[in-house]
Amino acid sequence: MPISDICSRIMKSNPVYAEQPRELWTERIKKVLKEKPFFGEIQRKGKTADGSPKENLYYYNSELDPVEWRKATYTQVGRSARKCTLKDKQYFWKIPPKLGRHRSSYIPPPANPSEIKSKRSRQFEQNENNEPKKTKL
Repeated sequence: MPISDICSRIMKSNPVYAEQPRELWTERIKKVLKEKPFFGEIQRKGKTADGSPKENLYYYNSELDPVEWRKATYTQVGRSARKCTLKDKQYFWKIPPKLGRHRSSYIPPPANPSEIKSKRSRQFEQNENNEPKKTKL
């Protein structure tokens, strides 16, 4: 979670803290996250859509926490960071290719289950007699 989100959540849960400037709280939170060994940091590169640099993400590592009651509490409440999320990856969106000439060659199956049953029974009757059988619907 980035520092800005942590700060916003603290301000919402404790409106008294909003009396002090947000920058002061951001610096305090950053200091605590950096000095405590049980908080990990994920370095992020690049820029967001508006051109501002991406914020680093922070996570709680219960294995490095020396306080047993806090470890027990936060392990039950939240889950630990997954291995794949500990690295920052850039994902690029790619426009899907255009369909070829035979766009309508695929006909999706009917959504109504009764249509599926009647279609299967007609196919079974055709296979049995090698001739299409006329049935009333």
